[in-house]
Amino acid sequence: MTRVDDTPVHRALREALANALIHANYYDRRGLVIHRRPQKITIANPGGFRISVHDALVGGLSDPRNITLVKMFNLLSIGERAGSGIPNIYSVWRTQGWRDPVLDEQFNPDRTVLTLTLSPIGDRKTGSAIEVGDREAESAIESVDAKQKIIEYLTDNVTCKASDISELLNLKPSRTRDYLAQLVAEDILIAEGVNRYRTYRLKS
Repeated sequence: MTRVDDTPVHRALREALANALIHANYYDRRGLVIHRRPQKITIANPGGFRISVHDALVGGLSDPRNITLVKMFNLLSIGERAGSGIPNIYSVWRTQGWRDPVLDEQFNPDRTVLTLTLSPIGDRKTGSAIEVGDREAESAIESVDAKQKIIEYLTDNVTCKASDISELLNLKPSRTRDYLAQLVAEDILIAEGVNRYRTYRLKS
């Protein structure tokens, strides 16, 4: 009978907003934009990541662009320890049974976009649990095939950029970077450089 105004979801949303403000490049084009839709929240800030998306998802590393804002939010008890914000948001969403957030890095102009879906996996709008399972199985097969093609490409070429692989596989840049990040996490590829200058090579 008692209304709870501060839940893990509320705290995760505050964390997402604080992250966007802390990591925004206020000298870049366009500002911070938040779209609230019935089943989705999108938070986009100017500026790319100063660490890799993979490192941001794993946690433990942080390189905030605006240190003063970090200190200010700490005084307001907003923001977890450095490098834990994004993993905490993912953890809360999974606890709710919602689809995983999507973290995307865009270029020209550089922007970081976090999409938070507020609908559970397997609801009427996204299909039954069986249908979702079938799609996940198909996605897993596609992932294996795509990563194998990336390895084959780098067997014949010393290095590549995400744009090279995106064109090779006819994939969206965000999906391409996901596959490359997975191969880096699996200790198959080595990533060198940052943002648009990042290249990948096979680990020798």
